[in-house]
Amino acid sequence: TYINPDIFVVNFPDHFEILTNDYFFPSLNVSSYYCRMLKDSEDSEVKEYLMGKVRQAKWVVRSIEQRRSTLLQCAEHILELQEDFFRHGPGHLRPMSLADIAQRVGVHESTVSRTVKDKYIQCSMGVYPLSYFFSRSLGASGAGGEEAASPDAAKALLKKLIAGEDKKKPLSDQKLCQMMAAQGCVLSRRTVAKYRDE
Repeated sequence: TYINPDIFVVNFPDHFEILTNDYFFPSLNVSSYYCRMLKDSEDSEVKEYLMGKVRQAKWVVRSIEQRRSTLLQCAEHILELQEDFFRHGPGHLRPMSLADIAQRVGVHESTVSRTVKDKYIQCSMGVYPLSYFFSRSLGASGAGGEEAASPDAAKALLKKLIAGEDKKKPLSDQKLCQMMAAQGCVLSRRTVAKYRDE
């Protein structure tokens, strides 16, 4: 099974562009044949029946267009908040919640959750589920106003520290904990061990 991305992020030197995969959002409209039949019919029962069906069809078209619009808005705000990831790749995700996007789009968190469920985004780094960009914060923000790390950033830092260790005498989980804390990423020894195993 191949993943067909719903959103494409195109990287230009000075900005990004977001495009929807319109194959999944085809152009929809109500059949002109039924609209004409509604207009020309003399039978009140036929008119009433067709009026109800045309109303339903217009509602479906409007709902699908609204869904596409919400997906596009969510993707734009994800791009805005996670710009470092789209510029530099994995290891640069910021903590971001459904509430952050919901507030910016002006919808409920559950709407954002349903919108991003099983949706994919393609960028220069590859294809990712939209849910990938939502990550919790590891601890509180720093005293200097710097943001708390995300699990993605913590794993990238841990990978960097492990890559630089003496392979004959590897660093202990506790030592890695201390080194990460010195760089502003405070984790428990248990979390370091879990991320190291991953």
